[in-house]
Amino acid sequence: MNYCKILINARDGIQMKKEILLSYLENLFTESDIIELKECLHQDDIVLEGKKQKPLYLNGIEELFSQIQIILSPELVYAISTGICTNGMYDVLKEFLIKIYFKIKNVLITKMHSGGKSEKVSPTIHFIIGETKVVLPTDMDEEKYKYFVDKFFESIKSEGVEKKEYCIWNEGKGEIEYYSKQEIVRKIYLERNNKEETKWQNYH
Repeated sequence: MNYCKILINARDGIQMKKEILLSYLENLFTESDIIELKECLHQDDIVLEGKKQKPLYLNGIEELFSQIQIILSPELVYAISTGICTNGMYDVLKEFLIKIYFKIKNVLITKMHSGGKSEKVSPTIHFIIGETKVVLPTDMDEEKYKYFVDKFFESIKSEGVEKKEYCIWNEGKGEIEYYSKQEIVRKIYLERNNKEETKWQNYH
């Protein structure tokens, strides 16, 4: 990320490009949903671009493969990670993420398993700040979700957004944790193996 260019632009009075790309599977949002989300961000002059993707079946670790991506422009990333983001901007971004939550909360997509089995799961949402992918937990209740949003904004640091990490809510600990891709794969497989072992022990 070219922070020097952003600083020079700010010094010279060049207006910051406040843009967000919302990439999503077709049918997850309606046209009226997108209009409402655009109007929400427009309160702080943030421009939203919606981009539809063709529907597909999910097969893999949910945390790694998102059906919805919210990608911030470098200027927004810089403002958030360095703490120069205004209270007004924070409020609008939080309102935007809460609107996303309510629109997706009860939506289910199909996840395929080996052997042709399938199940309905909540879509995975990545809120992408630089190299950091925040996995938004839309399957939790409203108050916990709002708490999560507040906490991950507080935890974002300038050095962090340049690391390829996943920001995930740990329900057991009630806190935010950061993982590399390799760490998250190891964590998920260990959890699944422990779950299968427990099921097998209970069966016997």
